[in-house]
Amino acid sequence: MLTVIFFISYTIGVLPMNFMVEKYGKRNIFIFCSSCVAAGSVLKNIACQPNLLWLAFIGQTLVSFSITYYYGSPVHIAKSWFPENELSKAVALLVFALYFGNAMGFLISPNVIAGIDDELKMAVHLEVFMLVQTLISITLFFLVLAFFSDDQSDSFKKRITNQREFSFTFTLKSLCKNRNFVLLVISSGCVMGIFNSQQALLNQMIFSVYPKSEQSVGTIGMLLMFSGCASSLSFGYITDKFKSLKILYKVCNVLALCATTCYTLSYTFETVGLLYLTTTLMGFFLSSNNYLSLRLSAEITYPHSEAITSGIVVAANQLLGALFSFIGTKMIISFGAIVCNSLFICLIVIVIIIDCFIRDHESESEETREATPLLEESKNLTLV
Repeated sequence: MLTVIFFISYTIGVLPMNFMVEKYGKRNIFIFCSSCVAAGSVLKNIACQPNLLWLAFIGQTLVSFSITYYYGSPVHIAKSWFPENELSKAVALLVFALYFGNAMGFLISPNVIAGIDDELKMAVHLEVFMLVQTLISITLFFLVLAFFSDDQSDSFKKRITNQREFSFTFTLKSLCKNRNFVLLVISSGCVMGIFNSQQALLNQMIFSVYPKSEQSVGTIGMLLMFSGCASSLSFGYITDKFKSLKILYKVCNVLALCATTCYTLSYTFETVGLLYLTTTLMGFFLSSNNYLSLRLSAEITYPHSEAITSGIVVAANQLLGALFSFIGTKMIISFGAIVCNSLFICLIVIVIIIDCFIRDHESESEETREATPLLEESKNLTLV
């Protein structure tokens, strides 16, 4: 139930929250988000009792709604704080931080109650875990309050939020007319949806073929997550050398197809050993889509806010990830892991076909071109 609340709150809040960044500035939004995370963690910590489950729901809603900006923020923050020649590495490090946090959650959470059969002792371990989580959230709130600062352009943006260029409805209308962006959202949503569903379905897939592989599942899951960390750092450096993001994005999706095919074929072998390698390769190339799609979305939608475009991309990733996880569960139960992964392979083939229709940046919508002069003027005024 908490997972469902997280998904619903995240989906509802992702677009409004990212638009509010343009209106109120990153510092104010980060303070608001970190305070909500801290408050939600406190509520969930208090709710560690069966009769206070409703309080845990409120806390989970606060946390999930408030982190909506974080997942789409790497490009927006990097473009505000770093020069163009450092942009790729900055985005890569921020995406790495997101993956690293997810990986540590994947690694630490199961070990909190691993090997504990006594329910009372398990409850004590969970309470300590929740308390530590709450203290970390509160500490992060004070760190944001003390050290997080806005860039110069935010003060100017606050004065022109009523203009069309920063209108929420205008931005959405313009983005919907941008064919490149729509295709990118579909393409990235499918690939990252597959990656997210692979994380969710990993246990079911492996146990359906290799029933006695409990230790292997944990290690393979860790490799899947940390391959995402390595991917973001690697492509941060590659994009500095390989300037065409669009071509690199397409090539990585083709490599993701090859890696997912190898991963699927690994289930035909009698031992689980080959999955260690193929899962790492699959995670590396599938997760590269996250970094590249965030960068590419900012490029093909200029001069619209990276916060809003990134938010839409991330929202599509989450939506399709939840959908694919639901479908994948049914497929594994009815037909097995190989058939489920074969469906994912077919989806990636469709994605590669869609990628062929993503054109160069010159094919912007008319509304975007109209907005360009004013945004360029705003940058000049800010520099002065």
